[in-house]
Amino acid sequence: MFNKKKINRTALSLFLTLLLSSPSAYAGREFETSDPLPDIENIVFSETALGFIPLPPPSHDQRHFILERVSGTFREIEAESFFKIFPPNQISPASEEKKDQETGHFTLLHASNGISLKTKSGYCGEGLSIPHQLWSKGEPFPAQVKPCNSIGTFEVVEKNIWLGTYYEGEGGISPGQGIVIHKQDESFLHKIDQEAGLTSNLIRVIRKDPFEDDIWVVTHLGINKISSDFQILDSQFFYEDFDSTTGVPTIYLSTKPKNDNPFAIVSRELKIENPLTYYQAVQQIPPEIRKRFSLYMFYMYSSSISDSPFMPKNTTKRNHLEPSFAPKEVNPLMPFFIRSTYSNNSRTRYLALSNLCMFNDKKLVNFLLDEKRNSDFNKNERKYIQDCLHKYVKAGLLTRLQMKYRNKFLLDQIKTSFENIKTQPANRPVPHQMKQDLDGLILSLKKMGSDKGFALFNDYFIHAENGLRDVSLLESLLSSELVYQDEIAKGVLAGMNRIRKIGVYRGCMYFNVSYRKEHPLRYHPKHAEAILHVLEEGMQSSNWQQDPRVKTCFQAFISQIKNTRLKDEFITMVYPKLTTKQQKISKQLLQLPFLTFEEIVQGKDVSHPSESP
Repeated sequence: MFNKKKINRTALSLFLTLLLSSPSAYAGREFETSDPLPDIENIVFSETALGFIPLPPPSHDQRHFILERVSGTFREIEAESFFKIFPPNQISPASEEKKDQETGHFTLLHASNGISLKTKSGYCGEGLSIPHQLWSKGEPFPAQVKPCNSIGTFEVVEKNIWLGTYYEGEGGISPGQGIVIHKQDESFLHKIDQEAGLTSNLIRVIRKDPFEDDIWVVTHLGINKISSDFQILDSQFFYEDFDSTTGVPTIYLSTKPKNDNPFAIVSRELKIENPLTYYQAVQQIPPEIRKRFSLYMFYMYSSSISDSPFMPKNTTKRNHLEPSFAPKEVNPLMPFFIRSTYSNNSRTRYLALSNLCMFNDKKLVNFLLDEKRNSDFNKNERKYIQDCLHKYVKAGLLTRLQMKYRNKFLLDQIKTSFENIKTQPANRPVPHQMKQDLDGLILSLKKMGSDKGFALFNDYFIHAENGLRDVSLLESLLSSELVYQDEIAKGVLAGMNRIRKIGVYRGCMYFNVSYRKEHPLRYHPKHAEAILHVLEEGMQSSNWQQDPRVKTCFQAFISQIKNTRLKDEFITMVYPKLTTKQQKISKQLLQLPFLTFEEIVQGKDVSHPSESP
């Protein structure tokens, strides 16, 4: 057996997706409590120790561990020291990614005795059901593994073949069937799984100890020692907590599953320079408050959103009464989070920024208003700052002077952005970097209580030019949350009328009231007219029937004139002023019952309608 010793871990990686603005996504899936655990791919042996090697990049977890035979101590070790004990030239890979003409991409699994198996993973989910494939010496291997499970590792023990399994689906990789054992003649022999005592059914690696008769198995939750006659001799689970003497986040081993201390993992992820000081600050938080925190809360919620886990119980997402904050007893941790926003590591910055707004502390405002510092953040990181300030405004934590300062800064940024865009050639698209933050700045100014950003938007497009510059700008801005703002209707209308190209079809979407009945200000005969201008240009193409942008504008026009009052106003006020071609188009669109886009495409030529309005 190996002793329950602690491991000092100084690095951890939680597979974060910084570019996703939504805090509900974690590497494309839900956060799992096993995500902080080591990613072990291989086990190597010496007379005095066992070595545990991590998955290769792009895995962020590059920690190496050793298990000392005599003392039973299991600890993390620097890679340089690890390879002095286990020279790289003596380590054989447990698997390799390969490709050939017959199979395409596949994985070549290696046993420690040099025998190899060829496999392709299965995948079940999202309407797909792709079974795994396994070959031995070029022939299919009839493994007693469910089709949707896959084989990720194998070992040969006394001529028996031990297969380690996992499952892969739309939720990512998860436990399979544990270990499935076959005889040399490929007939099924035995199964070892979690029910029998394994730490998990998601098997990372299986290796026979060349110095003893035991087999070592690493799962995604811990380490197992098994005899050649299938008896589980020992199983140990990882969990993480503070070393109470040094404050260093440390891995411990337990014979039973045990929850990690989320504050310990956060300490390491924030790369705290003085872990003892941080640990002492955590200990000052009352235990009943500490118990409310989990890793899921730190990684899957943005503390700037109204439906965070700190929301009062009588509050709902649609009817939130006040911004939610963590109890003030947690505020002593705030300086550690602020310092970690200066990290060069993107995952560290993500964790720090996404949790800043849980602190109900006016001292944080100065950091949030430090525009020179915040300019170093990328767009998604700046959004955390903006959302945090909005939350503080709502809570009344900014002074009038601070509000005035913030509003002036945002307004100046918007003005500068529009002025810089005007200097660009009218016949070229606006460079991405010049427009990427513009929508966020305008919305931030609104959340600070000012509509001046909308006024600048409207003024720009009232003077828009018929060129790629303004086409691309309007398309970009209407691809953002600005599309929900009625205050820009004047600018959208002006832009569509001045540009009159199908490239501004998102303006049609903006005025499509089928989806926005709660926006009565978007109903107007002038809006239908602007849609018609864009539609006319789009239908000049020889294949307009296949252009989804034309269909978008068609649907938007119909949504407007389905309103009886608006239709009457369009016929009396707008129709007489249209060109002959525009009148021909509008005649068929005004027919009752309303035709679908497909019916118009398949029916009469819209340029020769038979019925007048």
